[in-house]
Amino acid sequence: MYDLRALTDYLNGNIYYKVTYPEQNLDRCKSLFQFSRLAIDNQKEITAVIEEHIV
Repeated sequence: MYDLRALTDYLNGNIYYKVTYPEQNLDRCKSLFQFSRLAIDNQKEITAVIEEHIV
């Protein structure tokens, strides 16, 4: 969700998130999409760790 918000903000001229350089929200978006992909790819392992420590 935040990855799309960062992309939308970048496309709208960086009006929602403060930035220190013009393409910062684009960089945020790319990083967040990469993180999302890694989380999806490792969902079983993440769930196992959570269940091990919480249940």
